[in-house]
Amino acid sequence: MIEYKVYEEFGSGSFEQTTYREYNLTKCVVETNTEGYDEEDENIEVVSEKDFEENITTVKYLVGERIEKLNGKIKNNKVVISLSDDNQRELEKAKKHLDKNNKELRFMKKWQKNNK
Repeated sequence: MIEYKVYEEFGSGSFEQTTYREYNLTKCVVETNTEGYDEEDENIEVVSEKDFEENITTVKYLVGERIEKLNGKIKNNKVVISLSDDNQRELEKAKKHLDKNNKELRFMKKWQKNNK
């Protein structure tokens, strides 16, 4: 099963820790991933469903942003497809990405509609 997520990033810089909060829309949980300067300095913690529900306004906003990005990606995929007539490899790759982006877009729109 494909899991769809939206992301939020806190504190980034070359010598700081960066924390990503991943809102897993499929499981309705929040995963927090903290990365340090070293790649070995990584901590992943799964947070409860309660935290997901408490941040639902943020999740809705991030889903809206993701929908906008996916619309742009789909538009770009269509441009690549129209320009890739003579390059079969690029054409297949663009079609694969278009299909993947369309599936994610449908999921995001359905999630958004069900969580107004």
